[in-house]
Amino acid sequence: MYDYMRALRNKFYTPPESEKLRCELDAVHADLHERLNRDERKLLLRITDLQSAIQDEASLHSFFAGYKLASGIHRELAQEPSYSFDKDEEKTAEALYQAEKKAALEKEESAG
Repeated sequence: MYDYMRALRNKFYTPPESEKLRCELDAVHADLHERLNRDERKLLLRITDLQSAIQDEASLHSFFAGYKLASGIHRELAQEPSYSFDKDEEKTAEALYQAEKKAALEKEESAG
């Protein structure tokens, strides 16, 4: 299981380039801060605070979604016996076959 998770991570994970973006954001923020008067600086600070709050909320939502996913995977793996798509398909096909067989026998009996 560990190898499977590691393979999934290697396939889909891309490390964030946040350090470069953070430096660029700080530089632009400082430049804009120097150009603004006091009231405009307060507005800029408010925008920054709201952006931070949105990021915190998104991060928390992402954590909850990941936790729910992990919990669901854990429940499926812990089932006795574990779920098998192939076995489920076999049961469905067998039930369909038995129903068709029964219908054919009833048709023969009513015709004969």
